[in-house]
Amino acid sequence: MNITYLQYALRNIRRYQRLYYGYALTIIVAMTIATSYWNLVVSESFQNIAKVLSQLNQVIEFTMIFVFIAEVIILFFSILFIYSTTYTMLEHRKNDLRIMRTLGSGFSHFLKYFMIEILIVGGLAIMGGITLGVVLTKLMLLSIEKVMFLPRLTIELSVLSF
Repeated sequence: MNITYLQYALRNIRRYQRLYYGYALTIIVAMTIATSYWNLVVSESFQNIAKVLSQLNQVIEFTMIFVFIAEVIILFFSILFIYSTTYTMLEHRKNDLRIMRTLGSGFSHFLKYFMIEILIVGGLAIMGGITLGVVLTKLMLLSIEKVMFLPRLTIELSVLSF
């Protein structure tokens, strides 16, 4: 029976899907926060709102600083959670490692399988987080426009700006 690294990784993702839920969700949240904040900072629409509300410019600056600090704290805990989830996954996979070692595979084979799994789940989560961040930023800018009765602003967001 000749199984490829990708087939084995996909089988293990299905097998350990409960462990990967937290991992993927944390990456999605972290990427959503980072993308939405970055798009807000570089968005011409948000800068236009700040120009229209020049008397509230200082309030907007303090709000952006507060949001930045909150997002740094959230990202820090997200990184810690990703690390702990990865460690937990490795702890649950010790039995797989023992079986592979018994069958003659080295640790490098196990590491390749595990890295492929992480890349698949992490890559999908990163793409989902960036997409969600772009959508949420657009919704935030539209809601600011509606709440403050501002004239129609052009909203330009790009994934490449991240």
